[in-house]
Amino acid sequence: MSGKVKISKEELVEVLLHWVAMHLSRKGIKQDAKALDMMKKGKEMFGLNLSKREELSKLHLELVALNLWIVAAICESKFRDVEHRNDCLDIFHRRFFDQFLKETVEDYEQWLEFLNVKYDEYREAMKTGTGKDLMALGRLVQRNLHGEGYPSAILNWQIVVYVGEGIKALGAALDQYEIE
Repeated sequence: MSGKVKISKEELVEVLLHWVAMHLSRKGIKQDAKALDMMKKGKEMFGLNLSKREELSKLHLELVALNLWIVAAICESKFRDVEHRNDCLDIFHRRFFDQFLKETVEDYEQWLEFLNVKYDEYREAMKTGTGKDLMALGRLVQRNLHGEGYPSAILNWQIVVYVGEGIKALGAALDQYEIE
């Protein structure tokens, strides 16, 4: 007996949606910002001002892709049954779109194409070095948010901590489940 809790694909999707929603809500972003930046008291995240709509929008777009990638990457590493895992991820992406984006994004297939480009970008960054290069991923996210020529060791560290802690927390949570 594995000691894991057996859950359905739909239950797993609910767990994943809850985890992502926690990190993408206004409150969640502010909490993460405070945890990552002691100096600004949660007014900025990854070098972007949370009170400026344009900067918050840019940050939110990157956080959506980044957090969904974390979910996909962890599911790919934790669940060996490819068919079940891919079914779960398909359901997850559709439900995420329907719950959080349907009002602002018109085309699901076009959004999936955008997301796949982002996923490929993140995977490629992680392939450098040891194959788990969070520093390269941090530099990529920093470049996505600020463009070229904005190197910041502290900002890169914040991104690495954010992603690393997300991977660690979600990975530990998913270790408790087995998909039926």
